[in-house]
Amino acid sequence: FNILDSIYSAFNQVIAWLTYLLPFGLCSLLAVQLSKIGLDVLLSMVNFVVVTLGVFVAVYVLGTVIISWRAQRSLLAVLRAQKDPTILALATTSSLACLPAAIASLHEDLNFDRQTTDLVTPLSITLCRFGSIIYFAAATVFVMQLYQKPLDLGTLIIVIVGSVFAGMATSGVTGILTLTMLGLVLDPLKLPLDAVLVLFVAIDPIINPFRTLSIVQTGMATTAMIANLHTETQPETAPMRQSA
Repeated sequence: FNILDSIYSAFNQVIAWLTYLLPFGLCSLLAVQLSKIGLDVLLSMVNFVVVTLGVFVAVYVLGTVIISWRAQRSLLAVLRAQKDPTILALATTSSLACLPAAIASLHEDLNFDRQTTDLVTPLSITLCRFGSIIYFAAATVFVMQLYQKPLDLGTLIIVIVGSVFAGMATSGVTGILTLTMLGLVLDPLKLPLDAVLVLFVAIDPIINPFRTLSIVQTGMATTAMIANLHTETQPETAPMRQSA
């Protein structure tokens, strides 16, 4: 176990060194994608992109507040602690790649119980795909508006339930393959996926990093709601023994 823990710490250190190069790589990736798709496609869906990114930012802020409340730390301290998983989520667009940084942030920086953190964080990030669920729900409403389909109570239930199942089905899937799961929500509503898939593929390089960030952030917030803080009792009991 000590050998495996040493290997784990070594790889975490390598990832920490690579984060210094991530801003340059991220700028290069965005430049390549923008040169391929152009600005015309982005401008045609600017409202959807702005609303979706706004929802993701709101989820990130809410998750930070929950972690701050559970960790009994200030918001600034929590933002500093989750810096590494945030950068990795935006740069790699892979929630699984952010697992070591998320676990280290919760246990080492925020002092949550290690056993619970090691168990719950992978499960919450793998199964509770809140970022994908939110995106599928927003994309479905957008397609319904394109085809002028009314949003009644029955349709809303289909959107919610379908988005949950489609989000869970994206476990282990990254990139454009995630968008194919949108058909699980559109098919019951008799809406075509092929006609709008090109639009979502065009804006996915912008949406995907923030969708991954929402998955990681909500997974960390879920872990913070379950895990207990690791407190040291020895320094508090020593003065009592001396006085006795």
